Amino acid sequence: MLSTTHLSLIAGLRAETPAAWDRFARTYRPWLLDWSAQRLGFHPDDAEEIAQQVMLAVMEEFRKQRRGERPPFAHQGDGSFRAWLRGVTYNRALGFLRSERLRRPVGNGEKLLAALANPDSELSSVWNQEHEATAIQHAWLAIQHEFAAEKWRPVGEVLFRRRLTGQVAGEFGISLRTLFSYQKAIKERLRDLLAGLLEADRG
Repeated sequence: MLSTTHLSLIAGLRAETPAAWDRFARTYRPWLLDWSAQRLGFHPDDAEEIAQQVMLAVMEEFRKQRRGERPPFAHQGDGSFRAWLRGVTYNRALGFLRSERLRRPVGNGEKLLAALANPDSELSSVWNQEHEATAIQHAWLAIQHEFAAEKWRPVGEVLFRRRLTGQVAGEFGISLRTLFSYQKAIKERLRDLLAGLLEADRG
């Protein structure tokens, strides 16, 4: 069985590693559920079914990529995986909206979904921002399991609270050289975890 230690989430999904699928489910399923219910206005039970359909579509896509039936996602300006996932969510939600299984009407459902399908809409911009925030949040949780607290805590102060390195190093009782070494290792691992998920690589 392949380890996900040196694989991005995308690579892990394509390799069908259980750890990658578990991480994907924990990262994306709650977010997709929230989007279907809160952003698009579906009944919670309908939102549950839409999220499940999207998850199954993701699984099938990566299986096809693994078998060579589909080309791997290639990084593009719009973030190909992010844009693809938005399209799948749109298609599954639209299908459910027009089905006889809808548990309650969705006000402005067609209009909302048309906005989601439009890459230049405000709703798509919100999707992109939340997708990035969700990916980073869960990658950071993975960092906390892979690195000792004395390493990730000072780095987190620098990366997410935008504090000065000298101030953080003094607070944690470490040298600047040590802090920089922690930061380098953690940023490299974050890049591994987030490869293919964000619009552009982060330094």
